[in-house]
Amino acid sequence: MGPSTTYIHNGSVPSRNGHTQLPVDCQQAQRLGLRRMFTKLEQRSWLKIEVGRDKTARECYRGLVEVCGMAALLYRRVARWVQAFRAGRQNATDQPRPGRPSATEAQVSSVATLLETDRRWTIQELACETGLSHTTVLHILKRTPAHVQTRISLGPAQFD
Repeated sequence: MGPSTTYIHNGSVPSRNGHTQLPVDCQQAQRLGLRRMFTKLEQRSWLKIEVGRDKTARECYRGLVEVCGMAALLYRRVARWVQAFRAGRQNATDQPRPGRPSATEAQVSSVATLLETDRRWTIQELACETGLSHTTVLHILKRTPAHVQTRISLGPAQFD
């Protein structure tokens, strides 16, 4: 189910196990009176527009709750974003957090180069060859492009 077809209910739609269940399709969602769930980024972008229209944090929050229901950002978070947009913030994306990244771009490129030359490297071999820890190699593999990951998942060649 993609993000454009995810819906929520103001209350909940209980399932047999007591958890909230999400509808399977848009028609079922409309019959149940469910609302579309917007991502945090979509909600922040809407807040930026509302701040440009000189809306207060309370008015912005009410608008989000009206459209998103229980999936709306919390009031305190809305107030902080409204304050940031009024102070001149231009983007609605998260700022990079401080701290050391798990791998540098040079390390990522060295692992990617090894994988492009031979796809049959094990994680332990990659770690030994590059001097990186096993965990760092795992983090790099999670960040690699899909074509490299496809090669990794294929493993050694199978002969018929």
